[in-house]
Amino acid sequence: MVLLRIDSFLDADKYQLIEGDFILNYFDKVPSLVLSIIAVFIILLQALVINSIVNNNKLTGNNNQLSGLLFALGSCLIPGFLSLHPILIANTFVIIAFAHICKLFKSYKPIVHTFMAGFYIGLSCIFAPHYILLGFFIIQCMVILRDISIREFLQGLSGLFCPIILLYAFSTIGGKPINIFNYLSIGLPNFENQLSVYTIIALVFIAIAIIWIVLNQANVRKKKSVKAQKLITLLFLILAYSVPMLIFNSAKILNHFSLLIFPMSILYSMNFFVWKRLVIAEILHIVIIIGIFILQFQLL
Repeated sequence: MVLLRIDSFLDADKYQLIEGDFILNYFDKVPSLVLSIIAVFIILLQALVINSIVNNNKLTGNNNQLSGLLFALGSCLIPGFLSLHPILIANTFVIIAFAHICKLFKSYKPIVHTFMAGFYIGLSCIFAPHYILLGFFIIQCMVILRDISIREFLQGLSGLFCPIILLYAFSTIGGKPINIFNYLSIGLPNFENQLSVYTIIALVFIAIAIIWIVLNQANVRKKKSVKAQKLITLLFLILAYSVPMLIFNSAKILNHFSLLIFPMSILYSMNFFVWKRLVIAEILHIVIIIGIFILQFQLL
């Protein structure tokens, strides 16, 4: 993965490593190379959590690391993904929240996981305010995975707003109150200043990949347990939630599409194992690596 992100090490300054309002103040003096290294470790952590989600819930039938590999590849697909952006950090908390969500199915003590899922989504909102929409996703998860009670519903909401309230309280004590809802302005999507030919190619590739997996979801669901079927539904819901988020200005950046890589990596790994043709996965692996180098270094 370091080789796939080599351009962010060789010419770290050309990437807009951190952008955002209050977050910028804490990173503006950190060397660009250090931020690139941190980004690599964050993606490695994300890949490890994704692998644990797949293996612990037996989504592919046997233990493997393919989902994490696909995620690491996808995280390098668009040059804009190479920066240490607040959304990259927010995605980490979304992935951890999903790991807790998976434990809600037939759990005898769901309160802890309900709270922690909401709590991690709340943390993600601090870095990407438009992720507040995932609060509705938490509610849908509880409804799909179990018979939700009022207590569990309130526990999830309290977890969601806990980090947001704590941030506001401590920042107020520091004399500079931070309210993430002030960053939720609404407008029409506009990516004109961010789209190069190579970026457009990568986005088209992602769009085709999404359409293909949606049309072939019956193959992904084949011979899966009840729990796996429900988790597949939740992964498709994450893909769906990325669309309404675009109404918020904080989502009108290419980094927003990095959220799609998480559910896509799991869904495609499941699809490959249903096919039982892992040679196709290896060929796709090589093709994606070649494509990443072409996009990063603009070789064509």
